[in-house]
Amino acid sequence: MSVRGLDLMLDAARLRLAGARTSAFDYTMPIVVFGVFTAIEGQLPQSWYPFLYLIKVCAVTLSLAMCRSVLSDIRPSWRFVAPAVIVGGAVFAAWVGIDKWVPYPHLGTRVGFNPFESLERPGVAAAFVIVRLYGLCLLVPVMEELFWRSFLLRYLTATEHFESMAVGAFSWSAFWLVALVFGVAHP
Repeated sequence: MSVRGLDLMLDAARLRLAGARTSAFDYTMPIVVFGVFTAIEGQLPQSWYPFLYLIKVCAVTLSLAMCRSVLSDIRPSWRFVAPAVIVGGAVFAAWVGIDKWVPYPHLGTRVGFNPFESLERPGVAAAFVIVRLYGLCLLVPVMEELFWRSFLLRYLTATEHFESMAVGAFSWSAFWLVALVFGVAHP
């Protein structure tokens, strides 16, 4: 093999590695941005929360826009709506039941935030509620779906070539590890 041929092979390998790194970055950046802002929220006065939450939502939205190539992994299908609602309702009932009847060692405390009590102007409070609903109902589910299911399940199943796996493909060891880590991250 010539030196030129070896150089071409090394360049191709570097491009593949850079592509894998970029892809993993695209899946992880939004949730890392979210995590950093969430950690900062707990360190600042509660009066800063509405402003910081707005910044967090904007930063995570921007990171998802910058990494939008991975958004194509989310392909909604109507055939899963009914089973998802049934399973979601059962999990919700179990979660509320467990939380109500079983003492759980929560990590730290979290004070509730009522914008209509904390913010002086009703219009500002209503705007905050809209931003909060966007964050809770649209932004976080998309970000987490991309990270936990589209990236981490496949990455733990086949680290070297996770992108070649279909979204939703996984090994059982990856499934249980992701389920465990997800549960710990969502007490």
